Amino acid sequence: MYRNRAVNVIFLLLVGLTLLSGQRRQRPHGPRATALAVMSPDGKTVQRLIPICIRANGQFWDASIYQASPRPMALDFGVVYEVERTGKPIGLFTITEVAQERGGWIARGDWQPPRPHAPPTSIDSDDERPVLRRAEPSSAAPSPAPPPPPPSDAQRPILTRNPSSSGSEPASEPSASHPAPKAKPPQLVPAISDADGPDPRPFTLERNADQELHFRKAAAALVEQAVLKHAGLTPGAARLDFSEASMEYFDLDGNNSGEIVLTARVSLLPEAPRRTARRRPSSRPPSSPPSIALREFYVTLIGREDLYGDLRPSFTRIVDARNLDLDGRLELIDAVDADGDGRGELLFRRLIGRDVTYVVLKVGLSQTTKLFDSAGD
Repeated sequence: MYRNRAVNVIFLLLVGLTLLSGQRRQRPHGPRATALAVMSPDGKTVQRLIPICIRANGQFWDASIYQASPRPMALDFGVVYEVERTGKPIGLFTITEVAQERGGWIARGDWQPPRPHAPPTSIDSDDERPVLRRAEPSSAAPSPAPPPPPPSDAQRPILTRNPSSSGSEPASEPSASHPAPKAKPPQLVPAISDADGPDPRPFTLERNADQELHFRKAAAALVEQAVLKHAGLTPGAARLDFSEASMEYFDLDGNNSGEIVLTARVSLLPEAPRRTARRRPSSRPPSSPPSIALREFYVTLIGREDLYGDLRPSFTRIVDARNLDLDGRLELIDAVDADGDGRGELLFRRLIGRDVTYVVLKVGLSQTTKLFDSAGD
């Protein structure tokens, strides 16, 4: 009887601890905005900020229209965004100017790269964590626009992070003194504004050359299987040619188990015929006509590494090149903690002609969930 009573007490304690930890993880907090920082090609400055989504009251909203009176709440003057590269802070962006560009809202402001070994600007009286609040105005810093009037709604939630000593200088590429004939595109980097969210952590995953080769072969095999099935062809009926291929590795859960994202343009080529007859030594080899693609697809594959080191697909999207104007293609931006749970999500932009929309995906064990789609799909 005493043994059963002890077991019951231990069970109740475990249940109570589980409930308390769940409440701690699910504690309500203020709004959390995710934006896209458009940086210069060398990654040294932020040219403008594009609002993407905002999580408030347990839901995701379009940050470009959420509480727009007249400008969106995510682009209030003085709001501070922490620009992150794969979860690692690389600088702070404070909004000082808001405008509409090509039918959408953008923000410009002051860019502050990280200062190595700089102490936090303010310390909470209860602990040593930095206090998160709006950036204080500085008379020394130049402002591109005159100070705007304060928002009419004083009770409006504040989206902000305070300057942090974490992070390092962003990697920069050598720049030429004269512009090249083909200018380099700007860098697109996520940015987060949250007054009481979790501390950022990197979502990078280090793999050696053998592991990368293993996952590249595994991802290519999964893509080949999916494309042939999508095209209604049996294995061996055609061969695949990869172009515009990109493969990224992440550790979204912090458990050193990788997530792999492969995006590529895939062409289905006719299988080369086998030669059975031998040619005479004196005869010239027949000229083979160039391979003409039977069909072309844009593929996005997300896979997870299982306990045995194998790659398991959790998301596959195949778009026929002939339907790009309708479906568009996905382009990976980076990993970002959009919902503030400490885990990383994947931020994509979808290109449909000249239109651009944004998608946030949470990668699960066997499937991927769409958290936000600015197209409303």
